[in-house]
Order: sequence, then C-alpha cells, then structure tokens
Amino acid sequence: MLNVSDYTVALTWYSAWLGEPDETPMDGMAEWRIADNAWLQLDATAETVKPSAAIIGVDDLAACRTALLEAGIAVGEIQDWEVVLSCAICTTPTAIKFRWYKSSANNKAT
Repeated sequence: MLNVSDYTVALTWYSAWLGEPDETPMDGMAEWRIADNAWLQLDATAETVKPSAAIIGVDDLAACRTALLEAGIAVGEIQDWEVVLSCAICTTPTAIKFRWYKSSANNKAT
C-alpha cells in the first residue's frame, strides 16, 4: 500500500504508467494488479503520509524502462550491480521512490 496525500495527482501519474485502476474499492483508494499475485494500492485515506519506496521485479528490465519512458515517466539508466540489474525513478509526484530490478545471473539487460 502506498499512502498518498494528493489522490488526484497520484491517480493521474499511476494511470499514465499502469492504465486505469483494476479496482477502486472506496473513495481515495485505487488498485492495480501488477502480477498474478501482486497488487499496487494507492490510499489517500491515511491520516499520516510518509515518504516510501517500492521495489518491483520484472522479467524484461529494458522493456519495462522503455514503457515507462513512453508513458512520459522519467527513469534512470539501467545499472549493472553484478548480481542485479536495476533502474530507478528518482521520485514520483507523491514522494514515492520506485526501483525496478532483474536478476543479472546472465548479465543481460532483458
């Protein structure tokens, strides 16, 4: 769950990346299914919002990065940390930091 203070700004940003939410269980909350057993939930109903971070594993990091760039989302270059490839968004408009990764056992960016 990602707590946000400005639901409208957050919903616009995440919808540009993920499309329309799969679920909107209540006012101020939206959910996207990002994998078979993984959901990303925005929640503007919390009393306190603190900066947070999320790490998401993907099968094809290069394709993920390209899709983010095509959605107008600034994302860093792919970095090879020997055991993992990663790229990051510095910060979303809602102060949430994201990092995407892929195991680099075969040292390929895909």
